[in-house]
Amino acid sequence: MMTRLENLTWTVAEDYSFKINFDLFDELIESEYGAILLGAYYRYFDVEYILDFVNSHIKTHSNSKDLLTIAKLTLENTVRSEIVKERPGVIDFRKDYEKKMLFRYETLFSKDLSDEILKGFYESRQNIVPKLNSIAKELLDEILSFNSLDTYEYVIFLKHLYKKYFHIYKTLPTNKKVQQTIELNKVIKEQMSTSNYNPNITSNKMDVSNLEKYTIESAEFTSSDYNGLNILTDDSSAQSFMNIDLYKSVVKHYGNSYLSAQVTQNLERELSTEIHEGVKFHFTKGIFEDENSYFKAKIDKSYEETTKLFLEDELHYRRGIKNLSETIKNSLLKNTESYEIKSTTGELVAGSVWKSLYTSDNKIFEKKFTDIYGDISIDILLDSSASQNERESEIAIQGFIIAEALTQLNIKTRVFGYNNFFNYLVIHKYRDYNDNRAKNKDIFKYSASGSNRDGLAIKLMTQLIEKNSQTRKILIVLSDGKPNDETDLGLVGVKDLGIKNYVDEVAQLDTYNKVLIAKLKEINVLGVFTGHEIDLDTEKKIYGNDFAYITDIKRFPQIVGIFLKSVAEKIT
Repeated sequence: MMTRLENLTWTVAEDYSFKINFDLFDELIESEYGAILLGAYYRYFDVEYILDFVNSHIKTHSNSKDLLTIAKLTLENTVRSEIVKERPGVIDFRKDYEKKMLFRYETLFSKDLSDEILKGFYESRQNIVPKLNSIAKELLDEILSFNSLDTYEYVIFLKHLYKKYFHIYKTLPTNKKVQQTIELNKVIKEQMSTSNYNPNITSNKMDVSNLEKYTIESAEFTSSDYNGLNILTDDSSAQSFMNIDLYKSVVKHYGNSYLSAQVTQNLERELSTEIHEGVKFHFTKGIFEDENSYFKAKIDKSYEETTKLFLEDELHYRRGIKNLSETIKNSLLKNTESYEIKSTTGELVAGSVWKSLYTSDNKIFEKKFTDIYGDISIDILLDSSASQNERESEIAIQGFIIAEALTQLNIKTRVFGYNNFFNYLVIHKYRDYNDNRAKNKDIFKYSASGSNRDGLAIKLMTQLIEKNSQTRKILIVLSDGKPNDETDLGLVGVKDLGIKNYVDEVAQLDTYNKVLIAKLKEINVLGVFTGHEIDLDTEKKIYGNDFAYITDIKRFPQIVGIFLKSVAEKIT
């Protein structure tokens, strides 16, 4: 259910790249309409600013429940009509939600001010005249009258309500402080079209506590003084979601394609069938036309964070890589072919000495070689969907460990990341078979966003791997066991993107089938589980016995080594 709520929030926000806070007002969002509202908050308001305001100035009070309710209802009322204008399908979600909420607060035995205001709010939405005392009625009327989508005006309005009805004023920020912070946000938005930015600022969400310190220390700082600042911004289009040029949006988020349009379209015609019909492909190496792109900077930030985490325990990771490499050498490469060639140096071949005396052939020595490339190719596929956000660095390090151990042995190794963005399957290539070992560090650029069609990604990889000349082929998939790409959310229908929902048992069965087909084509598939224990059963259904569940990244090389040993026993 949470994945559906995430998809609803991201879709309404028109942004799949952020981590969602589902308890913005200390009340966990569990309904579909609640997720839709949250998406609207992220779209129209600076939620990080609001969150900081709530944490710093509301939650500190004993009557914080009442204050939070007012903040929540004001936002809900403000976006209520806006959502429906763009997405008429929301009306059914809203009707059902508001009826349930009214029933909930009508049947409460004991009611405090917060409950009374909530009851009155949902009564008014059902055209019922609220039965409230005069002060509560006046407060509710003010909430219902506020309709601005401006963050600054919203915060100032809350300050007005809190001062008027709760006499809170000592702990609230001054209007000037709020204005200065919001002005800085506005300047950031104005610079969206410029290429200047400070690489040390890598988020389009503001750290409000730091900004307020800055404005306090520079009390005379005005909007005209911001002009010289270099600030990184998200240049997301303000166009309506329904009119977005999706391909341009994909390129903006993930970089240019390295495959020609013709090759890509041929793959789409061949592979985007059945439940995946209509899904387009985008193959990228993360190369952006604009070197100052917000999304490139975001990837660079992921690289920096993962590198830092790796270096903090590099000795342990390097030891794990060495051990895994030894395991692979003693299992997969144990039976690789050895051969000898004649040479002018090496081990003397006594029977050939006479040749050097009577002929011009002076190759009387023999060198022994082991074909350490063998006949093996290994592909690593990283689930890059947004559900992996909290584990980005961990997954990148896992992928790096495998790639490093393999390439130390000169085994042909290729690494991809995959996720879905609107109607596109995005395939990010981090290294190819013949790249040098230095390319392994590109895996640290792994960044999670969007949703995931595991089955289609595995289907694509199966076709690519089939073309290899190697006779022993292995595919390692690092995934959270939750194939999910829900496009028909009641907001953006199937007719809008032209593809079917990919969720629940349908998605699981499809992924299982694609894994089975890969195995039937003599590709050994391992699923490395990177999700939460609650989803472990799904991973087992998809990969059978060929999966590894790793709870401690420090044991990762050991567990993967055990699996590769078992593969070696089957294919040698």
